[in-house]
Amino acid sequence: MFFNKFNFMFKRIASVVSATVLLLSAPALVYADETVAPADRNTTFSFADIDLAVDVSDDLVCFTRNVSSNNAYLEKIGAENAEGLRNTMIANHVYLEAIPKDSEHVTYEIIIAGDKLKDTEVTDLSTLSDTELNNLLKDYTGNINKETEQVKETLVNSSIKKIGDATYFCTDIESVSVATDITVNVKKYYTIKNGYYYTFSVQTTEKSITSDMNNNINSILNSARYKEIKAGLFDNPMFSEITSMLLTCVAPIAILAFIFWISVSMTTKRKKKV
Repeated sequence: MFFNKFNFMFKRIASVVSATVLLLSAPALVYADETVAPADRNTTFSFADIDLAVDVSDDLVCFTRNVSSNNAYLEKIGAENAEGLRNTMIANHVYLEAIPKDSEHVTYEIIIAGDKLKDTEVTDLSTLSDTELNNLLKDYTGNINKETEQVKETLVNSSIKKIGDATYFCTDIESVSVATDITVNVKKYYTIKNGYYYTFSVQTTEKSITSDMNNNINSILNSARYKEIKAGLFDNPMFSEITSMLLTCVAPIAILAFIFWISVSMTTKRKKKV
């Protein structure tokens, strides 16, 4: 009788703990507004602050403002902690940073940034005429060539590209660090849609931007949807951090409870046979 009650009690404990794990893990999976598409090996990221959704290859590791402290890739990009990375992203209007998943060293990164435009008559580049676009491109590229005590930046090439229903200013920039003499090659796509500006950049310390790098950023650009996006219920960094901590604590407890329940059940069965 005692062991029957004991067995029933641990079944209840195990079921409650398992349900807790599922309840906590489900919001964590969708918290960054991510949905996995196994067939295409892409993950969708939605950013309500700038009304943007993009699909990113699962060959890339992505960081958003919802990054949590237990992310194993933080050290790989030189981030001391999740809070520092989040603060840097917010200060620079960055919403996503992506690096190759399988590379031993970070050979390149893709960055998506954006913000609401203020005091501007242009709300959508795709509505402008060719003459207006060319004039605006000259203004946009006019301040790229610069040299400071830290860096020397040179505009290598610029063009206007139409991808889907968006028009982009595409620039190739060579950036040389004065202190280290390291050259960073940057390809940047800039657009304005629905009163927001967006930049999609790929940058590398390799001699040039490779076809693989181009393919990844072009895939993101082709997937970009500029539409109204409602913020998710769990769409905030604090919830991500708390969920991550709870999962780290609850999951081991659930496993131990399950193992203990099996052990008690087997002991009960053996005593019944005796």
